[in-house]
Amino acid sequence: MKTVMIIDDMPINLNVIADMILDKYKIMVATSGKKALNLISKRKPDLILLDFNMPEMNGSEVAKTLSEDPENADIPVVFISGSVASEVIESCDHSNIKGALEKPVERKELLAILDELLQP
Repeated sequence: MKTVMIIDDMPINLNVIADMILDKYKIMVATSGKKALNLISKRKPDLILLDFNMPEMNGSEVAKTLSEDPENADIPVVFISGSVASEVIESCDHSNIKGALEKPVERKELLAILDELLQP
């Protein structure tokens, strides 16, 4: 079973998204970019769902840090944001960004992008 890491500074968002995909994927969660990077150094997920707007270290900074690390540059990242998805993607030019979903996330849309990116 593939592992999806969810990074969001709002615990309610972590829970809602985890509940949507728990039956199909293993879940890792982090409430900040720094915590996420620390966890990833110990256990690499297959894909990251990343909140774009977070304090301290925003989603773009997390994605950039991952893309510059040879060990983690291949982890696909999907932003989850209250902003318009296309604007979020355009604001980041990192090769690991594979998409963006707008909050509130629809389960069908979320599973479709995860299934597409995590095909064996």
